[in-house]
Amino acid sequence: MKTMRLALVLGLLAAGILSAQTATAPASGNGSSGSPYEIASLENLYWIAATDVEVPAPDRATRWAAHYLQTANIDAS
Repeated sequence: MKTMRLALVLGLLAAGILSAQTATAPASGNGSSGSPYEIASLENLYWIAATDVEVPAPDRATRWAAHYLQTANIDAS
C-alpha cells in the first residue's frame, strides 16, 4: 500500500511538472538533414515530444522523424 501511494505521488508530481512546460518551436531550422531544427532549451525538447493537441503542426510523427542539432547545454533538473 505504501509503495502504491509513493507511485501515485510521484506520478502526480511528474504530471504537474510536465504540464507546467511550454512547447516552444526551435528558432532555426526546418527539420531537414541540411537544415536541422536547432534545439537550445528544455522548451524546445518539450516541443519535440508534445502531443498533437499542444503542437498541431508539424504533427508529432513529423517532429519525431525530423533532424535536430543541439546548440546549448540544457539543464533539465
